[in-house]
Amino acid sequence: MFRNILKKGRRLAGLGSLVAALTVAAPVMSQDKEPVVFGGSIPLSGVFAFAGIHIHAGLTDYTNWINSQGGINGHPVEYVMEDTAYEVDRSVAAFKKISGSSSPATYYGDSTGFMKAIASELNSQGNTLMSGASFATALTDNEQYPYQFIPGPNYSQMFGIILEYIATQGEGGDMPTVAFVYSDTEFGKDPIENGKAARASWASRLSRKL
Repeated sequence: MFRNILKKGRRLAGLGSLVAALTVAAPVMSQDKEPVVFGGSIPLSGVFAFAGIHIHAGLTDYTNWINSQGGINGHPVEYVMEDTAYEVDRSVAAFKKISGSSSPATYYGDSTGFMKAIASELNSQGNTLMSGASFATALTDNEQYPYQFIPGPNYSQMFGIILEYIATQGEGGDMPTVAFVYSDTEFGKDPIENGKAARASWASRLSRKL
């Protein structure tokens, strides 16, 4: 069953799409069938707790709802999580604990640092799909991170989209002025170099048109 899920999952992006693939059919749940486990490194405490508590609530609500609909092909869904306080070492420990005891089909990663750190083990296991809070540019490399999925544009692409829009907003031949203000974090710094290159490219392209 999980191998079929993985084959479908590789053609999808993000936890939402993965869940959609898992729940195409939902017959009456059988108590004799093994559960499908959704694992999670969830920051219920620490600097990212403001988001973690809502992520946890959403995953809990979804688990309750899908079980009320008969589970996944009759399999009950079990949501297993650990509080990580948004710390990479705690997230890694949580993944090892949960994957060692529950064999999760999917796993929610709480940060870019964790999702990079766990990649080698995730690839070696080959039976868990991971998505989560990170939109890191690096994680879109399917060769290096084949079991990780980004549910939308990555940070560099997001930056590029807004810069492309800004580049169209000059008036009277003037180029808009852009300042990059970002946090000293991995996701804050991720798009900066690509953003500088994009800004230079659009500035050159627009100046040739004017």
